[in-house]
Amino acid sequence: MKNIYICEPNCRIHKNGEYLTVRKHTGKISDVSLIDVRTIILLGNIQITMQAVSLLMERRIDILLLSSGGRLKGRVASEHGKNILMRIAQYDIWFQEEKRMEIAKSIVKQKIMNQKKCLNSYRYRRKISELKEIEKMLTWYIQKIDEVKSIGELMGIEGSAAARYFECFPLLLKEYDFQKRVRRPAYDPINALLNLTYTFLKNEISTILSSYSFDVQLGFLHNIRSGRDSLALDFMEPYRPIFADRFVISLLSRKIIKKEEFELDEDGMKLNAEAMKRYCVLFQENLYETAYEGKIWKRRMEEDVLMFRKELMMLCEHT
Repeated sequence: MKNIYICEPNCRIHKNGEYLTVRKHTGKISDVSLIDVRTIILLGNIQITMQAVSLLMERRIDILLLSSGGRLKGRVASEHGKNILMRIAQYDIWFQEEKRMEIAKSIVKQKIMNQKKCLNSYRYRRKISELKEIEKMLTWYIQKIDEVKSIGELMGIEGSAAARYFECFPLLLKEYDFQKRVRRPAYDPINALLNLTYTFLKNEISTILSSYSFDVQLGFLHNIRSGRDSLALDFMEPYRPIFADRFVISLLSRKIIKKEEFELDEDGMKLNAEAMKRYCVLFQENLYETAYEGKIWKRRMEEDVLMFRKELMMLCEHT
């Protein structure tokens, strides 16, 4: 199943039989089929009629509302069927500190290993010898993971490793003035595109987790915070370097997205409207690109969620 991104500024979405119709004052833009759709994602100033919302709820399709810069503003969730046994297993393992720590360590270790894998690839393909020193530091952080005793310590290692890892960006994207990784608001193109891509990735993973009956707000590495999909943040960590960061580096280094397509407003830097429409298409195409082991990214994410569900159920059975 797929997500549909609608990012035409100032459009209005209507119900049209079993379809959605996207219109502007100039006329119809497109019809949207709802076959095999999990989520409709609306970016920016878009209106949707209650009839269209009702149709989506009947079809068990969620609606995500994002700002024009890609920040999540809210969610309209349909009533999905829930596997209560899955949620009981998730809650049970969360309350067991040792098992929760084991899962959290695995997440961080996998993320740093993937960061190292990306650096190794760039070092050989682009002949950037300076990346080797960063790889060595990441190896050291991986070794330190087994020694930590708390989630706080683990997050400290993850943060330190990430800071060293992001030192590669000025080497890979020399024409951009990248100083350091900055979350929202971002005031440079690299951070703006990273933030946008991480948001889109989190939305994809949240949708997959929800469809398999996980409580997406109960994470093992990330603490509980009202309104935050902590489990989705956990699950996306290993995918940040190998899926999101590689995608951003490719878009900018190949000039598929150009400097002049970013604009600055009171919320920071973001893509202009035309570039955002193109980005949505590119992101969806990237989801269906072949990843490692010959599987497309989206399928790999789904299989990882299924494997995680199986592992949780097995851990719960052995308590």
